[in-house]
Amino acid sequence: MNSKKEVILIYPGKHIESKPQQGLASIVHRYLPKHPIRPPLSLLPIAAYLRQAGFLPTIVDCRVTEYRHIDYSQAIFVGISTMTIGNMISHGLAVAEFVRQQSPATPIVWGGIHPTLTAESTIQQDLVDVVVRGEGEETSVELANAFLSKNPLHSIKGITFIEKGEPLHTPDRLFINMNDIPPIPYDLLNKSNYPAAQENFIYQSSRGCPHNCIFCYNKPYNRRRYRTRSAKNVLKDIALIQKEFSPRILQFFDDEFFTNKKRVIEICTGMIEQKMNMQWMAGCRLDYIDSYGDEFLGLIARSGCTSLGVGGESGSERILSYINKGVSLSQMKGAVAKLRKYDIEALLSFVVGLPGETWRDIKKTLQFIDKLKSIHPKVIVNSINVLVPLPGAPIFEEVQKLGYHPPQTLEEWAQFSWADKNHTPWHTPKYSRKLETLYTISRFLFIANHPLLQRAHPCIRFFIKQLSALGAFRMKRGWLFFPIEWDLFKLFQKVVVDYF
Repeated sequence: MNSKKEVILIYPGKHIESKPQQGLASIVHRYLPKHPIRPPLSLLPIAAYLRQAGFLPTIVDCRVTEYRHIDYSQAIFVGISTMTIGNMISHGLAVAEFVRQQSPATPIVWGGIHPTLTAESTIQQDLVDVVVRGEGEETSVELANAFLSKNPLHSIKGITFIEKGEPLHTPDRLFINMNDIPPIPYDLLNKSNYPAAQENFIYQSSRGCPHNCIFCYNKPYNRRRYRTRSAKNVLKDIALIQKEFSPRILQFFDDEFFTNKKRVIEICTGMIEQKMNMQWMAGCRLDYIDSYGDEFLGLIARSGCTSLGVGGESGSERILSYINKGVSLSQMKGAVAKLRKYDIEALLSFVVGLPGETWRDIKKTLQFIDKLKSIHPKVIVNSINVLVPLPGAPIFEEVQKLGYHPPQTLEEWAQFSWADKNHTPWHTPKYSRKLETLYTISRFLFIANHPLLQRAHPCIRFFIKQLSALGAFRMKRGWLFFPIEWDLFKLFQKVVVDYF
């Protein structure tokens, strides 16, 4: 048997030191604070399983580590994790190409949300030897054993590979029991690379969402199955995070943290009893919040909850019905009023550009945002996103009938942009341009108020303040025609900064 034990796990991304060294871009970058880099959440549980099985996992976070300085020749396999984010896929391909050139015999395994949902096309890329579909913890261990022993892969569930020139999909793997996840090996990380983790640390206590929004990845990826770590294990995890990173804020990075109310009560009670004394934030549905009484909301506030991320999606009841949101405008207003009572921030996101949507629906959404802000001063709009038809989402097949042409190869997905008017061909070019402008303004207004940018140079803060005022004026009135200042900003962003 081969004596190799190392498995290298790659988190693709642009290296933080790869800044322009000359011209206007270098001057601007000099006066902007660094983007916060958070630990690679998706790779850590996989590393925990590999270590428990006797392997030696190494995490290469390309945002903070130069991947070209790594020796891949002694690895059992190299695993690359990616979401449906163009630059993440393109960086992943660059790493895979380097690995192939340095060590042609080392298998390259791709996993994560995007390869899972596009396994048929992903596996046909020459830089992909195996696709892991769904959760990668148990599959990675079985792959390492198979590669080490040179055994065939057919018995491993949840993978796709090429056999006789055609993709072969083994049966889906059952979801893991999240309580079986071993202690997370934070020692594999160089903590000095993640100073932002002391401010805001992301942690996942559950996976999946039982609801059925037509644009979400959850239905094909998690099959609407909600799985959790027990409250007891969550409290142990938080204690370990406090010991390792001492964050000021803990962000529950769950698809839907509040689905099991009893578990939330146990977690919050434990945080109070154990005097954890930290702020926390999570995602929650507005209809959940509207149904909660004072005792429960008071408990989460006392335990440290300061912010809840919620999907408002639309101010039009017709659109809410179309996307199967299962939440009414009345419930949203009731939820926001309750959050105000307990001084909990409401961080809202919306989606526009859906088939059948009209400009009247957009105006209703903008007016509804104003209404929510009048109810609660701590209503913050994270973004007004233009619909991105994701592979496998219920709406994906429908929009292709309306003229949407999704990327067909991994290389094409590497050029994919979330802010692209070509995602909505059922609308006129003029309408789609307005949607793109609305997204740009909403994201700018959110990021411009981020504490990070308060540390920027005074001249940059002045520029941001003026552009923010103009953006807020346009949003307030729905004046999205002839957005010359935002076209110039996007050009500036693309050519000079690539920051927002």
